Amino acid sequence: MFNPLIAQEIVKRVNKYEKFKKENKKLEEELKEYKDCGMMQNQENHNLSYKLEQSQALNRELVKVIKEYKNFIDKLDLDDYMLEQEYIDTYLTDITDKVLAKTEKVIE
Repeated sequence: MFNPLIAQEIVKRVNKYEKFKKENKKLEEELKEYKDCGMMQNQENHNLSYKLEQSQALNRELVKVIKEYKNFIDKLDLDDYMLEQEYIDTYLTDITDKVLAKTEKVIE
């Protein structure tokens, strides 16, 4: 026997379920977007962390080069400075090339 009140209640519940299903799908899509953003943020953080490590390594290398340069200057006899100018220029060029090469690696 067909009862219109029961049929009406079933239609209400089906409509409510469909509405819930749409909202749930929307929330799942939003959650996926947040997860994707989180993964991208994690990757960006990883990249920044890697660049920071590379920068710190470069800084350590630069400190070594500066100390090497300072030791080199300390060993120079200032009277011989003019005689050794070409040697000094070559040495400084070599140091500069080392620093630039290391810097370019970090920038890449």
